[in-house]
This record gives sequence, C-alpha cells and structure tokens, in this order.
Amino acid sequence: MALHYRDIVHPEDEKALRQMQNTVGVQMLAEKIVNAQAENKMHHMLMADAIKLGPNQLPHIYECLTPIVQKFGIPEPDFFLVQNPILNAYTAGDKNPFIVVHSGLIEAVSKDELEAIIAHECGHILCRHCLYHTTLNVLQMMLSPQNFNAVGIPGLSLLTGPALIAAYYAANYWSRRSEYSADRAAALYSSPDTLKRALFRLHGGPLSITQDVNFEAYEQQAEELDQTTQESALGKLLDTILVKDRTHPFGTVRMGQISLWGNSAQYRMALEKMNSQIDVVMSTSCPNCKRNIESNWKFCNHCGQKL
Repeated sequence: MALHYRDIVHPEDEKALRQMQNTVGVQMLAEKIVNAQAENKMHHMLMADAIKLGPNQLPHIYECLTPIVQKFGIPEPDFFLVQNPILNAYTAGDKNPFIVVHSGLIEAVSKDELEAIIAHECGHILCRHCLYHTTLNVLQMMLSPQNFNAVGIPGLSLLTGPALIAAYYAANYWSRRSEYSADRAAALYSSPDTLKRALFRLHGGPLSITQDVNFEAYEQQAEELDQTTQESALGKLLDTILVKDRTHPFGTVRMGQISLWGNSAQYRMALEKMNSQIDVVMSTSCPNCKRNIESNWKFCNHCGQKL
C-alpha cells in the first residue's frame, strides 16, 4: 500500500485547513486561480527562463528527486533550477506540480541535506498543499497596491476590505501549519537529524559557516524562547505579532516539532509503510532513468530505453 498523506499530516495542518476553507473568499479565490490557468503560466515562465533538470541536464542535482518520488509514491514533478542567491526551494502547481530550487541553496548544503529539502517539497505535493500556497501568494499580491494589477486573474475585485484581510490571515495561519506536515515527510525520507541540519543552513548560513553547529545549544535556545513566551505576557504578545505575517513557523519551533515526530509511534509506522512501498514502485520504474513508467510502454517515454 502506497504512502498516504494521512500517514504524515500534522493535526494542526488539518485543523487550520478546515478553518481556512470556511473563511469567506478563500475557496472562491482558489477556484479562480484554477480557472485562470495560473499553474500553466508559472510553468511556462520557468520553461522560458530557468533550467529544467533531468537525466541529461545537471544529473547530479536531478538524481536527488527520483528516489524521493518513488518512496512517496507520487508522480515525478518537473524540477527547475533558477539563479538566485537566496537559500530557498518551493513547490507550485496543483494538477501538475513542479519544484524550483535556487542556485544559492545548492551551494550552501550537503547532498543529503539537499535531498531532505527536496523531500520537504515533495511532502507538499503528497499533502496537496500547492493550490492553497498559490492562493496565499495571490492574496499577498492583492494586499500590495503596486502588485494588484499584476495578478492577472479576473474577478478579484469581489474580495476586498475586511474579507480580503481575513482570507489572507487564515491562509497564512494554515501555511505555517502545512510546513509541519512537509517537515514530517522530509524527516521520514532522510532522518530527523538530517532535516534539522538542512533547516539550520537555511536559518544560519551555508555549510562552510555552520558545519560545526551545536544542536544542543540551539535546542537550549529554543527552550529559553519557549519559557519566555509561556511565562511572560509580553513574550506571548511578541510571538503573536512577529509570526502573524510569516508563511513559515520560527526555526526553533520547527526543530521541536521534528524531534516530536521522530520519537513518535506514527513516525515508525509511516517509515515501515514507506520502505515496504519501494519494491512495488521500483517494478514500475525505468531501469535506465528510474522515472515512473506505464505498464503498456515498450520504450521509456522519458529516456527512450527499451523496456
């Protein structure tokens, strides 16, 4: 049996998703994004102005992706590299998702850390997060006067004022919780410790600077912050104010959630289920390029290998 999103989804993700879907305007906006072919426009732009990775294009980066999709049992998304010094990767699209990784990230992490980050993005695909992440991006642009006209989706003027702000904060709140689920997927594929190292690069800087990171000291830092937040009214207020416009949780919070997941019975059950899926998935993969194939193919449609 293939890995299912319910094997990894964080309960706060599911709860926040229901709240967001019931917020006025969010579902309407998501439907307009689909109807406006926003996914196809984004993909077209990447095909025009980024590097599509594959077996014959920077395979040392591309080869990180295939084993992940096989373990997760999801269709292989298109995989793009863009020139950007900011340490980041993201996933977009819903019907045909695609992953984008920044050049700065490639230079900053080790190979196993890069695999953990790509597994995180594949976790978003497994959990079907991408449409609502796109919805949040559109809401952010709608709240910015200089970007509103660039959205290019008809009918958005129907969502204005308090309804627009409520939809934005509901989507933002859910987005932070969705990261917990994607982190669970990444920890499942790599390991909780590998994912923690990868996240530390994103928060602290490249491997050349942070290779000797002391995780015990960082966890103590997280405990100090948590104590301040719980015991001080000012700490609670600051935490609420500082996080409300963030799409991702604070780094220390994510580290704590990853540790809890790695020590849970649910993690061990999901790990066993994922590993039992490997033999099944490998039997439907091309022996040459390892990409998913259909049972009626005589040749691999990806690399041309005779099957």
